[in-house]
Amino acid sequence: MLKILTWNICFSTKSQELRYAEILKQTKGSNPDICCFQECVPEFIGFMASDNFWFDNYDFSDLDFAISGYGTVILAKKYLEFKFKSFDLTSRMNRKLVIGTNLDLTVGSIHLESLDSKDTRAIQLEEISELLKSFGSPNTLLCGDFNFCSNSNYLNNQIPLENLNLTKFLHNYKDIQTDPTWNKGKRSFRFDRILLKSSYLKVLSTNLLGTNPIPGYASTYPSDHKGIFVSLEII
Repeated sequence: MLKILTWNICFSTKSQELRYAEILKQTKGSNPDICCFQECVPEFIGFMASDNFWFDNYDFSDLDFAISGYGTVILAKKYLEFKFKSFDLTSRMNRKLVIGTNLDLTVGSIHLESLDSKDTRAIQLEEISELLKSFGSPNTLLCGDFNFCSNSNYLNNQIPLENLNLTKFLHNYKDIQTDPTWNKGKRSFRFDRILLKSSYLKVLSTNLLGTNPIPGYASTYPSDHKGIFVSLEII
């Protein structure tokens, strides 16, 4: 079985220590083989460094956030023997595709351009599609914060639905978790996804992390995004 987590941890300084401690608690409790974190900041890595568990059990992708102040990081269990690469995407926000890969599996983590940037996101998806193809992996996962919803656009008067770009650029990938991952008032959105293209991996289960307030803090959640946790089996 292979367990994957993707989670935008929110770079906000509000209740940061409390929130990051809860994110790491829930992550450790889920015991994922691969973690894809977005909006990672040095403070979050600092929390990990205070617990030998993380660096003893996981390999990390590049931790250099010097330009943007935050970034995308992949953690992979050491048995996977991942090699990591990072690719610049067309972006005003220093967005990148971070890759972890071995002979059998390639995992990409992304945080696409934010806000009213649908044209840039389309360019980024096309670039990502070509980069993932270049690895030629029999099993590929693309995880992260796509910054567009599956059933509405950033501006209500925009057409067509931006989510259709997944069919255009990543048509052979399966979108394997469909519950909302971000809320604003009474409205719910699905910005975060795990996409799978595989010859022999089957989805066993999906789950969301960070759905409830932190115990003892009724109005504080681990992040403004929920984490997506997926278990896969080899068939």
